[in-house]
Amino acid sequence: MDANLSKWVEENKLTVSESSNDGLDVVTVDGFGEFLYIHKFENDIIDEDFSFILSDEEFDALDEGKFQYILFEFGGKFYYSGLKKSKNDYNEIIYKPEFNDFKYIGVCSEKAVLPFSHIGIHDEYEIMNGSGSCSLWAKKAKFLGIDTIGTCNKNTLANVISFNDACKKNKLKPIFGETITVAYNYDKDKDIQETFDLKIYITEDCGWKNMLYISKLINVDYDKFIPFEELSKYTSGLIAVIPKESYLNYMIDRGDLKEAKNILKLHKSIFSTIYYQIDTLEYQSKSLFKKHLNQLDQYLINFRKLVKPILINDSYYLDKEELGVKGMLNKVNGKALPEAVDQYFKSVNDTFESYSDWLDEVEPLFQVIVDGINNARKFTESVNFKLDISERKIPAFEVKDVEEKFFTELQKGIEKRLIGKVKDIDTYYKRIETECELIVPNDLCSYFLILWDIINWCDKENIMVGPGRGSVCGSLVAYCLGITQIDPIPYQLYFERFLNKSRVSAHHSYSLVLSDGSEMEFRDGDKIPLIGGDEIEVDDSIDWKTIDIDVKRIVK
Repeated sequence: MDANLSKWVEENKLTVSESSNDGLDVVTVDGFGEFLYIHKFENDIIDEDFSFILSDEEFDALDEGKFQYILFEFGGKFYYSGLKKSKNDYNEIIYKPEFNDFKYIGVCSEKAVLPFSHIGIHDEYEIMNGSGSCSLWAKKAKFLGIDTIGTCNKNTLANVISFNDACKKNKLKPIFGETITVAYNYDKDKDIQETFDLKIYITEDCGWKNMLYISKLINVDYDKFIPFEELSKYTSGLIAVIPKESYLNYMIDRGDLKEAKNILKLHKSIFSTIYYQIDTLEYQSKSLFKKHLNQLDQYLINFRKLVKPILINDSYYLDKEELGVKGMLNKVNGKALPEAVDQYFKSVNDTFESYSDWLDEVEPLFQVIVDGINNARKFTESVNFKLDISERKIPAFEVKDVEEKFFTELQKGIEKRLIGKVKDIDTYYKRIETECELIVPNDLCSYFLILWDIINWCDKENIMVGPGRGSVCGSLVAYCLGITQIDPIPYQLYFERFLNKSRVSAHHSYSLVLSDGSEMEFRDGDKIPLIGGDEIEVDDSIDWKTIDIDVKRIVK
């Protein structure tokens, strides 16, 4: 193994072994496969045809199927590629590169000193601040042996479905949180409010509903903040974490410890559980780092007995060397340089190392970090909430008898729009009957009544509403209820384009377009035969790229 690769492996804590096969360099990752490590030829690895430059020995070994992957260095990083065969203009077989990051595969060489839950992830959904896909955060967690991760993007829940799917695929427990902006002394007559950060995490189902409503208040009702008085109404099923940029720390910085304690009591009065965030962050600015250490010192002296510590490393990029990504986002956003150089996805060992210079001198700090790690673990283990998106959930139209109300309003619509106005009334009645045979048994009466109610309210408030959009215009029931303004019968619009048995099912359906142009249709629960006689059951967590089917496109 050459020096560059050896250094890369060590820095990224990869467990690999090396060997030689007929003079070729071979790298093996347990549980993953064998990589043929190819070297640069005259300082190049890829030629002008965008194919690998290979020696005769390397080509023969690949052609004989001795290896599963190609490992190569490009742009100072290491990547691996599948054996993607193609042909050049001379009809010669070539291998086209794929750029898969040679990270987070196999088993991490570093053994964690304590069980660790990382719940400070700020991913790419925190636009212009966080980075990295949910899939990559989950892969790194799995690689490090971390079984629980949590997200806390600022004032958004946009990532929860992607985050949940990534955790499910990598067999991780997801924790859903949000860093929210709170106005503690809200004055509706002021244009600018005094705001501070607060982290909240979901512990149970009611917390999910409250989190959604809080997010709605922040992003719709108010200008990217929520008044504390409003927040206090929706704290059931949530825990709170007092972060670095908090109202409490603001008072500590001012030296007003009495008011700081009052603020702490205020939070404890509305949340069943509250923690104080410990973050092993070393600021680039000496003044900021001094302020951070003073906050820690005051916490240890005055607040440790009042509120438990929880260790949350706020992370905005995956690896230490990706600091530049954060720097670029800050510049585009008109901010200064990143506040620290170590806001990456730390392992528990990295966490201890961050404060290694201080731990020997300040014994209580060591203990508070250990307590913070243990409390994070206890908290995540206690979380019961699971995000279930497999089932279709439609809000109920709150009347005594939904079906009776549906048919009452439908009859009114028939009398208003059809009786005496259409020639072949029997055709219309037959169509309405067909649509109701799908709507009523599938509990969609509430769905239609909700839309009916919205349209009626818009009409009363003189709000312009369009004639209808897309396939809903194929519904005669929607037309009779006034939801759409287009009679579908004269235009031969099909109701089935809007609703049919597969669409109202709780199952997902998949259309796989293969490379030869043929299509395969599957639904959740279906069995797909694989090469070799095995089968795989279809569900929403499948990575179709790993299945022995030549899939060109997937439509879900």
